[in-house]
Amino acid sequence: MARLHRVGRLRRGYRPRQVEAALAAVEQALAEGRPPSAGEVRRLGFDLVRHGYDVVAVDRALDRLELRCLERSMAGSPPWQVSDELARDLADLRVLLAGPPGARLPRAGLLRKGYAQHDVDALLDRLLDDLETASRALGSGASVVEPGLRVEEVRLAVFGRRRRGYAERGVDEVLDRAVDLLLRRDLLSLLLGAPVRTPEPLAEAEPSAVLGHDGSALGQTG
Repeated sequence: MARLHRVGRLRRGYRPRQVEAALAAVEQALAEGRPPSAGEVRRLGFDLVRHGYDVVAVDRALDRLELRCLERSMAGSPPWQVSDELARDLADLRVLLAGPPGARLPRAGLLRKGYAQHDVDALLDRLLDDLETASRALGSGASVVEPGLRVEEVRLAVFGRRRRGYAERGVDEVLDRAVDLLLRRDLLSLLLGAPVRTPEPLAEAEPSAVLGHDGSALGQTG
């Protein structure tokens, strides 16, 4: 199990007992050959308490476990099958997001604020274009996949807020699917011997609550 540390006594972190139980359960499931899905790991939630475990460290440990679970789920599947599934799921996402800009996802209630449509649409456009490019490259046997949107950029996404913007739940669900698609893109690239060319690393930042594990409403960013 990953070694974790607590934050100061006046700061808030994840409830240790919940974190330890969750990490142990996932590790045991992996050891027994029945790993949870990557999405189940990604959606784990914990209470925030004083002197809890450092949020950034726990989220990173969960990211690593998520990747291990995804790798295990893909093990034994021929590359062509993984590629076909990725292309199919990408096509499904395109259908979901086929609406015009500003109207691709459900909007917040009349008197409520949501995510600024322009900010969300810009990220979604980039996501779809990059995944389409990667899918075509992998399908054609490319030796290297050019850098595109990184998983960290989705995990750390921050959007402006405006009245009657996109409802948080709908955006969070789409970003959850985006992370899954990007992770599968990267693993498939390695499986085919066509790794994604690594761009400049992102600056260190606190993880966005979009895909955090604090048990609060996902997506409270910006």
